[in-house]
Amino acid sequence: MRIWRRNLQKTGGGSYIITLPKSWIEKQGISEKTQLLIKLNEDGSLTISIEKPEEYSKKNEIVIFDSLSPGRDIIGSYLLGFDTIILQSSTMFSRENIIDIRKIVRSLAGAEITEESSNKIEVQILLNSEAVAPEKVLRREAALVNSMVLDCVLALMSANKNLIHSIIERDEEVNRQYFILVRVIRSTISDPEALKKLNLTPLKLMDLRLVAKIFEDTGDKTVEIAKEIIKILEKKGNEEKFKELKDISLKITELLNKSLEAFITENHEEVIKILYEQELLSKRIYEFSKKIVSMEENNILKESILKIISKFEGIINNILDLTELSAPISRNFIRRS
Repeated sequence: MRIWRRNLQKTGGGSYIITLPKSWIEKQGISEKTQLLIKLNEDGSLTISIEKPEEYSKKNEIVIFDSLSPGRDIIGSYLLGFDTIILQSSTMFSRENIIDIRKIVRSLAGAEITEESSNKIEVQILLNSEAVAPEKVLRREAALVNSMVLDCVLALMSANKNLIHSIIERDEEVNRQYFILVRVIRSTISDPEALKKLNLTPLKLMDLRLVAKIFEDTGDKTVEIAKEIIKILEKKGNEEKFKELKDISLKITELLNKSLEAFITENHEEVIKILYEQELLSKRIYEFSKKIVSMEENNILKESILKIISKFEGIINNILDLTELSAPISRNFIRRS
């Protein structure tokens, strides 16, 4: 957050004035005829904002010419908060490009193709960011990820390949929720009124985005686990080792839930307990991995279980990152208590 310091001046008529930063004026694209709104806040401070007609309150459209990666550019423009995205090509779009664009648009909440020709595609975003509560979106994303982790091992125990494939498909909805959250955060963070309605600070919004990214990454790691389980199901496995994987996954989902609640409620005491449990789980995973490594046979089953363990360790690190956002304390604090 940038802060300017200005001296209060008094005019001959008895009014008081201050000068506004030139850099801010230029960045907002306003001039001496622009009307500004000055709002008195409850704490006695003043908020200066630009008065805009409703039709201009949304961001301008973006036109992208001859994109080398149309799908990536659509996602980037969506996350930046543009409401109209136009792809213009000097040649005809390839069939592969059109398929990719349609798939990407379907994956973005509120997005739809409103115009399509051989060399032009227009995408409109009809998502009302003001009607979306970031915390609810985050909880939805987290719930999806937790269900993916649980269902992975349930599918392993029951040899249910259909459940595995549904987990992989579910990751698309996780990405969808993540994209919604990033877009809403970008549009809210510079709007004092919206921040006040949501009872959030810019710093808290940025932390929300980091947490959302943690769950998005956990979803990706879970997909990799699901792919390894598909390989395991093709071989006869050791049910005792599967049970250990199940117990670990149950503990992981428990810690993910606790960490999210500790972050949202800013419960520092709960964070200390979570960090302690996380260390115990890490040791348990380490001991389990040593048993797998010592297996005499060196086959697909052994290799896949070790890969799953590696992904579990990555998720544990994500839990650690999440708890550190909840309360910036050292893990050594636990050992001293």
